[in-house]
Amino acid sequence: MAEGDARNNKLFSHLLSVRESYPEIDIQNIANIINNNIFNQKLSNNELKQLIKSVNNKEITENKNYNKLNEIKYSSVKELQEKNLPPITFYVENLLPQGLNLICSLPKIGKSFMAFDLCLSISRGKTFLGFNTKQAGCLYLALEDSENRLQDRLNKILNGEKAPSNFKYSTKCDDIENGLINQLQVIIKKEPHIKVIVIDTLQKVRGSYKGGNNYANDYKEIGKLKEFADNNGLCIILIHHLKKGNENDVFNKVSGTNGITGTADTTIVLDKKERNDINTIMSIVGRDVETSDFIIQFDKNIYKWKMISSVEENKERTQLEEYQNNPLVDTIKKLVNENNGKYITSLKEIIQEFKKLHPYITEPKPSKKELNKIIPLLKKYDNINYFEYGYPINGKRPKVFTKMSVESVENVDIVE
Repeated sequence: MAEGDARNNKLFSHLLSVRESYPEIDIQNIANIINNNIFNQKLSNNELKQLIKSVNNKEITENKNYNKLNEIKYSSVKELQEKNLPPITFYVENLLPQGLNLICSLPKIGKSFMAFDLCLSISRGKTFLGFNTKQAGCLYLALEDSENRLQDRLNKILNGEKAPSNFKYSTKCDDIENGLINQLQVIIKKEPHIKVIVIDTLQKVRGSYKGGNNYANDYKEIGKLKEFADNNGLCIILIHHLKKGNENDVFNKVSGTNGITGTADTTIVLDKKERNDINTIMSIVGRDVETSDFIIQFDKNIYKWKMISSVEENKERTQLEEYQNNPLVDTIKKLVNENNGKYITSLKEIIQEFKKLHPYITEPKPSKKELNKIIPLLKKYDNINYFEYGYPINGKRPKVFTKMSVESVENVDIVE
């Protein structure tokens, strides 16, 4: 560098950066090295001295800080406890809170009908799958549909009812990497009543990644939508697909890496044991919802999903029906009732009585395994306790069925 190449300004900026980044280094030595080895025409000793003085006198806070520390903001948990924070808003009670949510299923299972009905329910303040909704404006990005198909779907669901004006839609938008967030920001500024945004499907707004860390890419990309939802108090719902295959955990079937489900606040999976099953299992997991499973069905007569029951309720109902229709249960209940609430027996005698009461049943005979299976159910549904006597008779311990508590059974007469 020679005179006329802005040596002073460039050396000043460089020394200032060195001083900011490496305060332990003597900039006098750096200045001498540059002046003696880099500059074709050296600065005079007086010029160099004044320049170093100016650098040292410059306030650090005014410098261009290449390594500026972004301090962590922190507070005490006492302050947190005393904060008056607004509660989380649920747009579908116990199902869909504000934040980022996923609804995932195999293709052609009816998730788009669900998404459309969801928006219609929220925009009109009507129940969805039996759950109450908080009325709000909705935006539906139907990125796999034409207007003809949307109109047909709308009319089928409404069945002659008037469509709400606070339910907006679009069939096109940019992807996450190329402007989607800005586009959504413009819409919610123009339409502040919109609090629920459905993107059908997620794949349509994903960027194109080649190689690299798939988990990191998923986490980063979905994280942008979550940040946008959180910053604006929105409920964003991404319609997404499941992978084929048999997984013990249905949430492992969500297409993509755990970066997607890990970022979402709530994940809802619609799955069937067999493709042609009438029932669909709706499994829910999330940060602000209880983990639960429901049985739902798509009613083709009204083009809506309807709630059947929780999986737990269905199991309970099935168990009770099987119990009530079990001939072995019927046998033991009759014997207990005929013997004043206390029946002492053996498996051999139970089989004999079973044959008398149910002569039309030839196979299989009651077994010890089946007996053990119904023992807790006898207690659960008919308050019939069971225990084996403490000492054996003819090498076997008598079996006692009683409607009295085990502790109160005393002086039981045992006939060999």
